[in-house]
Amino acid sequence: MQNNDFMIKQNNGVKYYISRSLERLGFVKHFFSTRIGGVSEVPFDSLNLGIYTEDKYENINKNYSRIFEAADMDGQNMVYLRQVHGDCFYIVNDDNRKEIIGKDGDALITTSKNIPIGVMTADCIPVIIVDSLKRAAAVVHAGWKGTHLHIVDKVVRYMMDNLGARAEYITAVVGPGIGPCCFEVKEDVAEKFTFVEKRNCSYFVDLWQENKKQLINLGVRNIIHEPLCTICMEDNFFSYRRDGKITGRMATFIEIT
Repeated sequence: MQNNDFMIKQNNGVKYYISRSLERLGFVKHFFSTRIGGVSEVPFDSLNLGIYTEDKYENINKNYSRIFEAADMDGQNMVYLRQVHGDCFYIVNDDNRKEIIGKDGDALITTSKNIPIGVMTADCIPVIIVDSLKRAAAVVHAGWKGTHLHIVDKVVRYMMDNLGARAEYITAVVGPGIGPCCFEVKEDVAEKFTFVEKRNCSYFVDLWQENKKQLINLGVRNIIHEPLCTICMEDNFFSYRRDGKITGRMATFIEIT
């Protein structure tokens, strides 16, 4: 596992993160967005990429144009889902791209070029998975429910069983999300997980470690993670738990080039 792999980039005022390891692969473009550099007003200020939020559609559209331009990606073919905190995922290609947009689900996989696939988050964990042998990419939305349902495990298993991916060629990047410093849960939720700390009669779950464990159990060793907590880093990130229901969303996208 690697730390210090994330790089902050800023282009025309738009701030986002990339993984140096993914960039070195040479055949993908990607980003983990922040809240900085958009046009949305309070409480969505400012780079709100939450398509299903109550922000103005024209602002969300402008924000997507800004982040894709900043990351040197073409958003015209982007695919996203209506996320439902489950374990359903879709395989995206040129033929089915349009019909998958907006379906209920929490992960996308592709081997097709020039189709950015993405998820939206505001505390849940975004995970990018890339196999350099078969040039396959996936993006996963892993909240506590999806993590409990082993969505990362299921996506990687599908890539291995159906696309020929192999653990030694996989790079997985666990992105910004709610950290164990802040993810307080009730006992009935804590009982579902392994990485739990009890503090003063309260339970705190480490979703980063839970998802990394799923990758490690499948033999994946090249796992990238930076402890970027969406609650703690208020200037950089939106947070559903901190800000309430009416807030913005970050997005994580990857595209095979």
